[in-house]
Amino acid sequence: MQTRFSRIRPRAWGGMVIGLALGVVLIGPARAQEPVTPKPPPAPVSKAQLPKIISQTHATYPPEALAAGKEAVVLLLVDISETGEVIAVTIKASGGAAFDEAAVLAVRGFGFSPALDAQGAPAAARIEYAYRFSAEQAAPVSVEGRVREAGVRTPVVGAEIKAVGPDGRVVYGKTGKGGRFQLAGLTAGEWKLVFQAPARNDEALRVQVVDGKVQSAEVYMLRDEVRQGSEANEVIEVTAIRSGADISERKLSSQEIRYLPGTNGDVVRVVQNLPGVARAPLGTGQLRIRGTAPEDSLYFLDGARIPIVFHFSGLSTVVSSDLLEEVGYFPGNYSVRYGRALGGLVDLRTRTKIPKRNNGHVAVDVYQATAFVDTAIGKRNSLTVSGRRSYADAILNPILNKGEVKIQAPRYYDFQARWSNKAESGAWTDGMFLLSDDRFRFLGGGDEDEEEVQVGFATTFQKV
Repeated sequence: MQTRFSRIRPRAWGGMVIGLALGVVLIGPARAQEPVTPKPPPAPVSKAQLPKIISQTHATYPPEALAAGKEAVVLLLVDISETGEVIAVTIKASGGAAFDEAAVLAVRGFGFSPALDAQGAPAAARIEYAYRFSAEQAAPVSVEGRVREAGVRTPVVGAEIKAVGPDGRVVYGKTGKGGRFQLAGLTAGEWKLVFQAPARNDEALRVQVVDGKVQSAEVYMLRDEVRQGSEANEVIEVTAIRSGADISERKLSSQEIRYLPGTNGDVVRVVQNLPGVARAPLGTGQLRIRGTAPEDSLYFLDGARIPIVFHFSGLSTVVSSDLLEEVGYFPGNYSVRYGRALGGLVDLRTRTKIPKRNNGHVAVDVYQATAFVDTAIGKRNSLTVSGRRSYADAILNPILNKGEVKIQAPRYYDFQARWSNKAESGAWTDGMFLLSDDRFRFLGGGDEDEEEVQVGFATTFQKV
């Protein structure tokens, strides 16, 4: 048995020892010299935030300023609570007394998200807000009326008005000269109006707001003897049903009544079939509303008065039905802006839309021929031309005119041309030319076989 030994070389062991010693010398001092600096804490992030508008109401443009085309800017200081409610509104830079009051009333109805402090908690705040009045962008009036004291009917000036809409939105108003008031830009639906005035009991009524319509209201407030500080010698108690808003308009949409039986496609002829309306005799085509004479009623086209609304015998309206969007019928109790009359009124209202494509038609029926063309010019302009003429005279005159007395059949025609423009802001502008001519006559023989008009009548008018 042999035993073998491995020989260890001294040079290899010496190199390992020297390397380890150098590593200790090099690494040890480097670690000892590294500075230890703690990281600074992160800077706190501020969560402060200004209030933001989440809902706003339209100001009622002062009527005199709107008529004169005046504009203004009112700078306001608005105090907002921790819950986002408007606490107070003050004037910083005036735009005029009428504009100042309208701006304050409008901003009182604004809704804000609450301001946040640096920690993100809700906080009260005061901001500056500039309310700009532009005549071109004035909101349309939705409700107007007058507030008077019950019994003596004296105007109540300075009465506060709070209107609450169907969505909970609040709009504020105030009565001015003569106790009159206006509320503009209200959304469609039922609104509750509450009236408050010193020394008078609060009064409330409900009004159904309709887009494009101005609703009228008459409000009577009772004097509060307790607030006034006087005593009454006797007490009179009256039990009765409280009267609401004095509104009597009936809106007839052209889409709803165009195809009703008996209208022949004429949207206005349906008025002849309403309760309380009778046709005038002798084929004049006018209306007898609630027993009044035909001449005691009024007729309008987009707010402009016209003398008649029907041609002979009520066969056709003096305006093309394709131009009309709706017919407003007032059997009575209408606003004074229409004027005075004993009977009712009919208000023809034209379309306020630019057609998406060009369209037109030609129609011939038993007694008249009609042509209608509606052309879009670009995206914001349109041109509409329509006309019609009866041709009963062309057929009947040769038959009737064989004796000494010649009878000419009734003849009528009408023509309308309208240019329309819809601005980017939504404002609608149009211009229309309208003419109508109705004639009927009896002819008798004259000297030297010349015709002489014995009896005849005609209705002719032109409007721009």
